[in-house]
Amino acid sequence: MTGQSKDSTEKRIRRRGVGGWCEANAHFLIAAALLLCVAAGIHAFQRADRQPVPWPEGTGVSRDFRLLTFPQRLGPFKLIDGGEIIFDEDMMRALGLGSSYDKDRYPLRRSNWYVNRVYEDTRMSDRNSPYRYWRLEVYYYTGMRDNVPHVPERCLTAGGVEVLDRKNISFNIPAARAGWDDAVKFRRVHFRRRSVGGLAAEGGAEYYTFSLNGVPETRWERVRLALSYPWVRHCFFAKIQFAPFAPSGSGGIGSAAEADLEAEKFMNVFLPAVLRVLPTHSEIERLDAEGPGAPD
Repeated sequence: MTGQSKDSTEKRIRRRGVGGWCEANAHFLIAAALLLCVAAGIHAFQRADRQPVPWPEGTGVSRDFRLLTFPQRLGPFKLIDGGEIIFDEDMMRALGLGSSYDKDRYPLRRSNWYVNRVYEDTRMSDRNSPYRYWRLEVYYYTGMRDNVPHVPERCLTAGGVEVLDRKNISFNIPAARAGWDDAVKFRRVHFRRRSVGGLAAEGGAEYYTFSLNGVPETRWERVRLALSYPWVRHCFFAKIQFAPFAPSGSGGIGSAAEADLEAEKFMNVFLPAVLRVLPTHSEIERLDAEGPGAPD
């Protein structure tokens, strides 16, 4: 890539935010857009005898069910101009967000919500680095039985991407709350975009885990099973997903091992902030201990 094209990419990001970046790199983001639509997609919800878990104190959610109280800047990372991704009604419906049930629960601070953003690492001098920009997604669901969102390894192929490998990796995040601070597992999906129009294939990596009633869990099957237990009264799960947002033409990540190192650095900054907007396991235990007749 020439210096002129690098400058063009940077100017588009600065001037027009994510929309301009996507326009400049539509061939690459076809797969990313499909991933966003499908990997976070929710199967039809079914009402069940489940009580919704309230958001933690200090958590603010908009009337369109976006998380408002997540920092725009954390350490060296800042939200880029236009980096707040807002879903339209069709996407909200596909995600199981903003239903009449959510609207009823919103005044009680017990609705579902989401946040989807792109951040820039301001320390990066290389404008074309695959680790300069990062996408962060968090989806919060509570008080309902569902089939759990699809996960990247099941959806990347549908987006025209070749999955190279998938594995659990462990990050040490000392600043995170107990249970999330030492050898916390994330699922990493290493992939390569198939060549299009003679362009070289580019590598990428998606990372995700679930908070299941405040406890980390990488297996979507376990999340689904836990939500089906008849003795579960209060429940929530949140999918935490993130990825380096590499510019098209950069060649993507150097290797899965290299991406893992950068991902651990990113989570050391972001995971403590994510956990602050999610209920703790002790809060679930407290709600359950109050008994069926106690108000939530």
